[in-house]
Amino acid sequence: MEDNINLENKKRTIKRKNLRYLGLNKFIGMYLIIRMHLYCNRTMPFDFGKRSCELLFISSGFLIGYNYYNNILELNYLSPFKYSYKHLRSFYPYYLLNLFYGIYLFKDYLKFDLTFIELLFINLLLLANWSSHKALARLYFQISWFLNNIFYCYFLSPFFIYSINNLKNPLKMFLFVSFVRIITEEFYNRGAFNIFDTHLHSGPIIRILEFYMGMLLSPLYFNIKARLDKFQNILSFKILITIIQILLPIILYQLMVKFDKILFRCYFVLILCIYVFIISFDYGYLSNIVEIKFVKIIMSSQMEMYLIQMNIHFTFEKHFGKLLNQKTYGLILYYIQLILICIIAISYRKLYRDKLSKFMDKIIFSLQ
Repeated sequence: MEDNINLENKKRTIKRKNLRYLGLNKFIGMYLIIRMHLYCNRTMPFDFGKRSCELLFISSGFLIGYNYYNNILELNYLSPFKYSYKHLRSFYPYYLLNLFYGIYLFKDYLKFDLTFIELLFINLLLLANWSSHKALARLYFQISWFLNNIFYCYFLSPFFIYSINNLKNPLKMFLFVSFVRIITEEFYNRGAFNIFDTHLHSGPIIRILEFYMGMLLSPLYFNIKARLDKFQNILSFKILITIIQILLPIILYQLMVKFDKILFRCYFVLILCIYVFIISFDYGYLSNIVEIKFVKIIMSSQMEMYLIQMNIHFTFEKHFGKLLNQKTYGLILYYIQLILICIIAISYRKLYRDKLSKFMDKIIFSLQ
């Protein structure tokens, strides 16, 4: 199994060279989330964290759709478990380390009783994001909802992949899923879904919809890309694409500022779908930035950076809480935290991730 996983990872790496600029945008989105969590500037024109979360789920769905479009994927009752485990094995040990360190950080506020055991068990099973209860969804590991949600997206991916490879009109399905995403939030914001004990934007329902919307873009992408590839070696075409790549983030920024207080998040999801779709046509020169070795290393560690960020922040808050609230020292401590997050994330990925993944394989397969 390990050899098959390594082979598939190499294939995906080769294919994703065509999406380097999208990958760079995805990494910038992850950085902006970390920035919002560690040093939230009240003067920011809009919530970078919200927009970045939407970008990450849409682009993640698109990347999987890109990798598996027109590829045969075995589909049976075990497929969701195999596919989700293949991805989860890389992050679950790291998730556990962060979870238990989070418990250590908050040990003064915990009561180690039967309720604690129940809540811990739910966190271990990645079910915490189904509840809005703070003790369940936030106490041990503040941002665990992200990995919980991406796990459900991976679990459903075999069905989504099958659909994009068999749909006669993926555009119609994209419009339908977009409609469901909009209606869900429209109803929720008007009090219609208060019966559900989950926070809409950290719960799995709409994140799965966003993930699938991103995946549905891939058949449309390949259809148009087949027509554009004939121009890929023309200098004027490359310059034009590079100009578009520069202008699009600026246009997106202006749209976010202008409509931040007007539109619900579901409408920004549509804007970001269009953005992801356009920047995926990577014929320009900006994507060469990703070929810089340091950039590639830090980009490949973005999930590890995301998962460790809040525990680093709470550690600093515990020891330097007063300084973090001051404008000058707060910014300095933010950069110190950011450097520490990068060091831990890269070190874990380089030194421990594969070892712990193999250890997890031994445990899982010894139980069969």
